[in-house]
Amino acid sequence: MLIGGNVKILIKAAALLAVVVALGACATEQAATRSPAADYRYIYKDFDLRYAWRLAPAAEGLKVEGLIKNVRAQRLENMEVRVALLDKNRKVLGEAVAFPLPQPIDSDDYRSFEVLIKGVQQEPGSLLRFVVNYAASSSQGSYTWTSNFTVDAATGQRLGVQKSKDLDW
Repeated sequence: MLIGGNVKILIKAAALLAVVVALGACATEQAATRSPAADYRYIYKDFDLRYAWRLAPAAEGLKVEGLIKNVRAQRLENMEVRVALLDKNRKVLGEAVAFPLPQPIDSDDYRSFEVLIKGVQQEPGSLLRFVVNYAASSSQGSYTWTSNFTVDAATGQRLGVQKSKDLDW
């Protein structure tokens, strides 16, 4: 009986070890697939693109740092990201432009951008307007497109649109 009991204990120990190793592998895979947008406060989903950004006051003005992801076209080229700070009446207080590099941007790939809107600071009621121009190509051909949206600068919420619960970038 003693030998059979030891075999049962060894089988249970081996099974427990296998479970622990499997759980460790799951945790490692999860850490490896962390979203690149996880460190950004705001996320917006558009048809062709995903946006993630954060604001940082700077001595010279307002800095907008972000990511932009191609979720539809085979390739995006000649991308220009223009960000403007607007007052609550939608008057442009300042504007800056970035050209995310390197380009082109293939499908499911992303690039970072950074703009400094000089001489302005975010105030209550401020808005951010994003205008993104690009050339897209796919197996059906190519086209140029302009994507734009305006959000509350403090909340990142698009004006007139209910906040989406799906924040996957």
